[in-house]
Amino acid sequence: MGLRISQSAKIYADALLNLNIDDKKLIDDISNILDAITNSNDLDSVLNNPVIENNSKFEIINEIFRSKIDDKILEFIKILIEKKRISQLPEIKASLIEKLNSKNNIKLVQITSAIELNDYYKTKVISVLEKKLKQKVKPEWILNPDIIAGLKIKIDDTIIDTSINAKLENLDKIMK
Repeated sequence: MGLRISQSAKIYADALLNLNIDDKKLIDDISNILDAITNSNDLDSVLNNPVIENNSKFEIINEIFRSKIDDKILEFIKILIEKKRISQLPEIKASLIEKLNSKNNIKLVQITSAIELNDYYKTKVISVLEKKLKQKVKPEWILNPDIIAGLKIKIDDTIIDTSINAKLENLDKIMK
């Protein structure tokens, strides 16, 4: 929810969607590649090193991912390397997730509470939000004891703050 996405990353995400690969397979493959790059400083350094020839990078990528990811995605990664855009993979993944959520009528929502809610209350909150938004809700649950009680719900750029802390702050403003 916080990564700034460039226009080129959005274009690459559109290209991924046009590959006609199952949504889950697409996200899983991109996530696996991104995890491998993120978890290996050596791989990251090699792929982003302008001195190393692309053919060497392609051999490394083939060796690591050939039997693990869809061939179309492997070719896509090679294009990113060729265009020196592999460093944009986190943005491309974020844009891809946004586009898939939109396609599947899913809304990402941050829900902050002071305490861990049990499954009953989580289900109830999600149900109310889905009825109001007329979309399936994918919640991100955050614990923050500073809000004292209540909920703070963030939907895109809108924040609904029903926390005791917010009410106390409003009361403090009125009293001044």
